[in-house]
Amino acid sequence: MKILIAAGIALLFVMGGFFIFNISFETIVTIFVIFLCIALILFFVFKGDVSNERESLRINKTGELRKATVLSIQQTNKWLNSYPEVRIRMRVEGLSQEACIKEYIPMNDLSVYQPQSVVEVVQDRDNLEKIVLKSRFFDQLQEKHRKDMAKKQAKQEKKWQGR
Repeated sequence: MKILIAAGIALLFVMGGFFIFNISFETIVTIFVIFLCIALILFFVFKGDVSNERESLRINKTGELRKATVLSIQQTNKWLNSYPEVRIRMRVEGLSQEACIKEYIPMNDLSVYQPQSVVEVVQDRDNLEKIVLKSRFFDQLQEKHRKDMAKKQAKQEKKWQGR
């Protein structure tokens, strides 16, 4: 939806250029196609990071807290602002196999995730294979989830009583 809005705004600017600056139609189409290509490239480059962040928040909101022992940590070549992306291989209590996650971590927090250190992770209740690092907002997210579920339960009970 946001891409369509951005494309519409770009089209308005291009059409404005056509009428105000008397630019040829071919030039306007070329500019529009170039803008659209850049927008699509940016969308597909950052789509994964945004969906991963959303998934991580969802798991922190609804997941189950676990302890994990870090086996290894490797820095990838990706950065988000000044946060490096790292791949952490760990053994999670209650899981028979090792887990591997990729996260963007502040440089000052890297010492927490050194091999043999014990960290808190959150396991997805629906897909037990999905593990994310515990968010600093974990308690607030869990509380919000409990309140949302209580509201949903109350609404269901009210609906059933009304029948």
